Amino acid sequence: MKSAIQNALPVLAKGVPQFKFDGIDPIRIESLTIGEGTGQVHVVQNYKNVEIYNVPNATVQNVEATITDDEFQVVSDIVMDNVQMKAKYSLDGNILVMPIKGDGDCTVSLEDVKSKMTMIGEMFQKKNGKTYVEIKTFNVSLNPAMVRYDFENLFNGDGALGDSMNAVLNDNWQDIYEDVQPGYEEALGEVFKSLANLFFTKIPYDEMF
Repeated sequence: MKSAIQNALPVLAKGVPQFKFDGIDPIRIESLTIGEGTGQVHVVQNYKNVEIYNVPNATVQNVEATITDDEFQVVSDIVMDNVQMKAKYSLDGNILVMPIKGDGDCTVSLEDVKSKMTMIGEMFQKKNGKTYVEIKTFNVSLNPAMVRYDFENLFNGDGALGDSMNAVLNDNWQDIYEDVQPGYEEALGEVFKSLANLFFTKIPYDEMF
């Protein structure tokens, strides 16, 4: 199954027109909201017109699967070199006790990401007699070696303040990311579950692996 998943990634990147499955490089999301953290991050992160790049370029390191007539669970260990999120952002709050406010374009880059993705689903049959999978839960862990932030138009376009804030964010990326990591993982888990179901509910299980 490891090789099957690895080989499927470039296919999914381009899309599968016959099943009306659009490509996932980039993954496009209408909106994404990351809630406040419990430590250093006291700001709700609102993103629109989100595009996430390079996920299909991942390397699948290990796959453990439990698949029976009434159980479907696949756990994959994946490494991604550079995952980039580009979006329109809106921020108004505090990070590291410093005020942060702005709206505009942004890029958030996660480098050398170690990820564990756990899909839990159920088998079901359609009227055509074929067996499909519906993913009920998609858990994601994202552990990057580094995160880089680039928020344009902070503080009403004050270039000096904006550059200083981006420098602070990047110098303290680990504390900042770890505080909101559960929010990113939960939000992206829901995105990946929706994408997985677009695929799994259209292609019979025995035609996938």
